[in-house]
Amino acid sequence: MSGFLRRTRAMAVKEFRQSFRDRLTLAGYLFLPIFLLLLFGFALSFDVKHVPLAVWDQDKTRQSRDLAALFTSADAFDRVADLDDLSEADAAILQGKATAVLCIPRGYARDLAQQRTAQVGFLLDGADANQGAQALAFAQGLVRKADLDAKVRALARDGREFKAPVEVRQQVLYNPELETRIFMIPGLMVYILTITAVISTVIAVVRERERGTFEQLQVSPVRPAEVILGKLAPYLAISVFVGALVVGGAVGLFGMPLRGCRDQEQEEYRDQRGEAPAQGLFSVLLLFLVTASAQGLFLSTLSDKQETAFSFAALLTMLPSVMLSGFIYPIRNMPVFLQAVTWLFPGRYLISALRALMLRDGTDILSVWREVAALCAYTTVVMAFALRRLGRILK
Repeated sequence: MSGFLRRTRAMAVKEFRQSFRDRLTLAGYLFLPIFLLLLFGFALSFDVKHVPLAVWDQDKTRQSRDLAALFTSADAFDRVADLDDLSEADAAILQGKATAVLCIPRGYARDLAQQRTAQVGFLLDGADANQGAQALAFAQGLVRKADLDAKVRALARDGREFKAPVEVRQQVLYNPELETRIFMIPGLMVYILTITAVISTVIAVVRERERGTFEQLQVSPVRPAEVILGKLAPYLAISVFVGALVVGGAVGLFGMPLRGCRDQEQEEYRDQRGEAPAQGLFSVLLLFLVTASAQGLFLSTLSDKQETAFSFAALLTMLPSVMLSGFIYPIRNMPVFLQAVTWLFPGRYLISALRALMLRDGTDILSVWREVAALCAYTTVVMAFALRRLGRILK
């Protein structure tokens, strides 16, 4: 065995022992990702469901009751109150009893019977813009459905058949139910893995510098590259284990699809590519964990205090993984200069790759070669900076 491998292995063994000796920190590395996955996985959703709805029905006819029932027949709205006066609508929204109010004026049924345009009011609390926009769109769809049903019944009474001028046949691919959770979980996985890989690694050098044990490396024959590889090994192993847990939890608990290719093409895919579909996913995850670990090691060389190093990690990795990666906010909706800034953070590339590999049939690692190339380039640059910084410290 060459001297390089022998010294690197000795450094890695030392770091493994040090990592497993601190059982409280190790338990935190393993517990926090699972806690975050369960917390955000169940709580994080932008789907509009069970919006409190109050109804002000002045018409009090079968048609008006059918319209109100149509709103509450879906999961989007829950009927919580019936109002006697319009002034009660503002009070219901201000007091938080209702988020939306359906207003059906007198003459609603008469206008429908005479085939005139019937007016319906819909008051909405716009404090939550996202929920308000989706609830408004859902309400407009229900009103259009009620209008179409009324026209169909009117024509049926006359013995005629309704024929729509335009018929839309829609098909939603990859996420048929349009669940927010399916779209958000890849970003949540990136956030959790960023915390695990960066935070566990960022303490590696800083902890030794605080305790004064780092000076022993300065008088040892260990080179900066050997220190980096030796210190990366245990934390990368922990991150890989956490990554497997996160993927298993996302698939098992939340029904996250793990496709990579169509089920009926599994064998053909393996014959052509020589790999199982999931191998592309785990290859990209491993590459990202190497990138994040190298990033954490580089940040640890910028400070000799754990608090400062942790602040750097939060500012330069954890916050961008939420704000600038496409996890929650679409990148295309950001200002142009912020869209350019997002290219500087590896979380963007992993989220794009995960959504492709986990959601889209027939996707393999070759389909996300741009993301893979970007992660490789990012890792090379960060490793070079970490090697240079550590070399200065060891002098």
